Amino acid sequence: STYISLLKYSDRKANILRGSRLSGEQLSQISAGHLTVEQAAAEHLPFQRLSAIGRHFADIDQNLDILGPLKRPYRRRKETLLETLEALITLRHALIHGMDFDIALDRKRLDQLIHDLTVSISRVYEGVTRRYNWQCKMPISSNFPSATK
Repeated sequence: STYISLLKYSDRKANILRGSRLSGEQLSQISAGHLTVEQAAAEHLPFQRLSAIGRHFADIDQNLDILGPLKRPYRRRKETLLETLEALITLRHALIHGMDFDIALDRKRLDQLIHDLTVSISRVYEGVTRRYNWQCKMPISSNFPSATK
């Protein structure tokens, strides 16, 4: 994952790992070489809410705002991609934790959500690669707007 990769080479890794509470099973897997310390630490972090994800990445690099690209306008919509993703996460939580399903979610809306998710992933990864001056290589797919650049 991106978080684990950035944590591995972060100058702030020691501070972040200091707060980790690794289990005996995780320590055993680390000792056997099946798990890295960074992977074990990431397993205990909540990555279910976008605000929490943004904080975790900011802990690694204060100049990395992974949610910033999602706050920009998209297709002249009133709702940003960040707001769209927050609503999707809320739908997911309702389904998983309460067996509540949005019956208005039809194929057209589902396709739109998949497209929005793909654009969001593309924007975030472009932001991360730009921050570190890395080359951005997205998969060749019509779903990724930067794939044709």
